[in-house]
Parts: sequence; structure tokens; C-alpha cells
Amino acid sequence: MRAVLRATLTAKPSARWTSVVSKRGRAVGGKVTGRWVVGLVLSGCVMLAALGQAQSAPASAAAVDPRAEVAAALYAASATQAAAERAADVKLRTLHKEIEALRTQVHTGAAQHQADLTAAEEKYVAALASHDRAYAQEIAVFRKTVEDIAATPEGAAALARFNAGDELGALAILDDLRTAHDAARQKRAAIESAAEGRRIATLALEARTKGKLTTAQVIARYEEVTRLDPGVHWDWVELGRLYQDIGNLPAALRAVQAAADTATDDRDRSVGHHAIGEVLVRQGDLPGALTAYRKSQRPAYGASPSARASQLSFTRPTTASPRPCQAAGKKAWSSCPSPPPREKTRNRSS
Repeated sequence: MRAVLRATLTAKPSARWTSVVSKRGRAVGGKVTGRWVVGLVLSGCVMLAALGQAQSAPASAAAVDPRAEVAAALYAASATQAAAERAADVKLRTLHKEIEALRTQVHTGAAQHQADLTAAEEKYVAALASHDRAYAQEIAVFRKTVEDIAATPEGAAALARFNAGDELGALAILDDLRTAHDAARQKRAAIESAAEGRRIATLALEARTKGKLTTAQVIARYEEVTRLDPGVHWDWVELGRLYQDIGNLPAALRAVQAAADTATDDRDRSVGHHAIGEVLVRQGDLPGALTAYRKSQRPAYGASPSARASQLSFTRPTTASPRPCQAAGKKAWSSCPSPPPREKTRNRSS
């Protein structure tokens, strides 16, 4: 794949690629970057697989100079070209020729002239804005746009593609970035809303104990919290307890399984598996309950007695639920942990 890409890049550019280069006129750092690949794809010279490999390389985005891309976008803007035609200034025409010469030098590999090119483009736009108030207002809006786009490495890379002549490809990238940003914003808003809902649900639990709310009303609040932010262990624990209180054991089992899945430490895992055991006992699945209870104790193995007591103290015992070994009958006793031996008492008569 690399050999194909190398051979293609060293081949003589086509007429289509020449037009793209003349519009953009430079390559970052004097090296062939993703912009060259985009131009060659436009002329049909690069395989699709090679394009994907070149675009996925993180170095291509990292090599883009945001300031240079902003300056190039402002210089090549249609508003700039229209204002230049209206101005017909000799100094501007001279500066324009200087910019084109610098572009040619940068294109031929003289990377040291890249900073000079950027400075010249910025000087050209500033000089034009000083002579044309309408253009100054118009280009200020466009400047804010391209600066915002170039504020991230991905946006700067998309702007580089736009400047290189691949406007549609750049717009597609920016659309994808916007979709990703929207999803992130929605997720952040959901988590913040869940945090508020969690605090309100905690008060709702207190109101339930005073007889002011029903269990179903509190459940609705915790269901909303877990829908907005499903990654909090203790939300699922509380929801599982509430489902058990109304006898909805299938929903309770789903909730406590989610509690075990979202556990972030040994204590949370212990609580989650213990809650699973409680629900399975009430459903009559005693072997499954025994397995869950054993899992709830597994994280505490090797810990001190006080640590084990601390881990298991967060579970809420159900007085109506018998111990799994006791309820299972004689067959289950063989698989139950053996009780610790009692100390021998001394004979009082001795």
C-alpha cells in the first residue's frame, strides 16, 4: 500500500491536480500531506484504500498550521477577490504578485517561506480592509467563522482541505464534527439533568416514608434518572429496592444486575451481587441466589473482618427472605460454606 501511494505521489500531476495546487499553492512543512492526497484523489490518481490510510494518520492533522489556514481562507475568500477588483490599488497588486511568488516557492518545497506567505496574506487582507469599510465588516464575520473552525485540530484539517479545493470533502468532515459535538452536548446535558433529578429523587424517598408519595411515584423518578445517566451504581441499587417493595421482581432483577454491571469497586460489586441474591431468593431460584451471595463475598476474601463488615453493611437485609442454604433443604447444604468450628468449652467439674 505504501509503495503504491509513494509511486502515485511522485508521478507527474494531472491537469486537475495542477488547478487545485494553483488555487491553494502550498504544502505544510514542505512535505506531502493530506492535502496532496486529497488533490490527487480529485484527479483519480490515488486508490481509495491509500486515501483512507493517509487521512487516518494523526500526523496529517497535527501538521496543519491553523494560522496559515485562516490567512489562506481569508485571502482566497470571494469577498476579498471582489474587494480587490473594486480597489484597483497599485500597492495591492504588487503585494498580490508577491503572494503568488511565495506560493510557488512553498509549493516547490521551500517550506521556510511558509511564514512569509502567511504574513503576506494577512497584510493583504488588512490593507484591503483599511480601504473598504464594507469589506472590513464582511471579512470580519468570515474571519470569526474560519477562526472558530480552525480552533480544533480536526477543524483546521478540514479548513486545509477546503483551501486545497476539496470544499465538499471539508464540509462533510465539518458536518460529522458537528454531529459528534451535538451528541457530546446532549450527553453532558443529560448527565447534568440526572444529577438534579437524583437530588430530587432522594427527597422523594423521604417524602415516601412520611406517606406523602407512593412507591410508584418515586420509582418513576429513579427510572428517569437511570435513563438520563445509566452509569451510576447506587441509582440502580435504589431502583431495585423500590421494585422489590412493590413486588415487581423481573424489573428488580434487571435493576440489580445493572447495579452489579456499573460497580466501580469491590464494595459496589459486593452490594450488587448481594442484591441479585435477594431477588433470586424471592423468585425461588435458590441455586442462582447461592451463586450471587458467594460472588458478593468474593471481593472481601483476604480482607480483615472489619473490612468485610464494612463492605457488606451497605446491603439492606430482607426479613422475609430466608437464607438460601436454609431454604434449599438438605441437597443444598452440601454446597454451602462450612460454619466455623466452635471453641471447646471447659468441663466445669474439672
